[in-house]
Amino acid sequence: SHISWLHQWDGVEQIPDDGSDKPGYPTNAMSWKFWRHDRAPRLEIEDTWYGFKYAGIRTTPNGHTHVRVTAYCYPFFTVVAALPFSTRHGVFVPIDDHNTARFTFVTRDVENPHGIGGPGLFERTPFTHARNEQGTGVLPRVYTAENDYGIDRVVQRTLTYSGVAEFVSQDFMVTESMGQIYDRSQERLGTSDKAIIRMRRLLLGAARGLADGAPPPAVDGDLDYRGIRSAEKILEPGADWRALGTDDDPLVRETDPPARLPQAGG
Repeated sequence: SHISWLHQWDGVEQIPDDGSDKPGYPTNAMSWKFWRHDRAPRLEIEDTWYGFKYAGIRTTPNGHTHVRVTAYCYPFFTVVAALPFSTRHGVFVPIDDHNTARFTFVTRDVENPHGIGGPGLFERTPFTHARNEQGTGVLPRVYTAENDYGIDRVVQRTLTYSGVAEFVSQDFMVTESMGQIYDRSQERLGTSDKAIIRMRRLLLGAARGLADGAPPPAVDGDLDYRGIRSAEKILEPGADWRALGTDDDPLVRETDPPARLPQAGG
């Protein structure tokens, strides 16, 4: 639900209705409107062999059901929802008790021959995005705690929720400001934290299992991680979000057929 708050900006209200608030794939511009319109999404979770996937379910201005499906993969991977679907993993690797390395990669290129989503997610926003501007490789941190993440209090009062210009640095700001070791005994988790709760329970269960001699989950060499996808869509009445981005999704079958692992000796 944080995209309805942390990453919001007041200009969303001026984005014109382009007619994609209907069952099917909306434009990226309309997605911003949906996130702002319904700021308390309902969360649903489905366990999978790699961890789980969860849906943020919102009601659009026209009364339709909009879903964003994100995948969590053991032990520290996430595939964040995108139009129409994505294979981009965010990887958050502990270095030690106080530091974390952040990586991102795609398991395979996903074609979008129908141009679903239209112009990119950041075409209309006042935000910058380091990866879009600097490309791949090791990206320098421009906004850090030392410079208050470049926060502009005038912009915060008049245009954006955070006042921080760079999109990912908005996430850095709220996570790093919790401190290196956060006192989780003070947390009061609620319905918007369902995915956090499930992730912690899975990790604790895997750690206990490993201590008892069980193999860690989701490390079988025969498993195909290239088929893990996130997704976003406005559902037809009665449709189930759980099929989105899977090999049963009609759009996946058309544009991204199931990957085949190389055979022994191949």
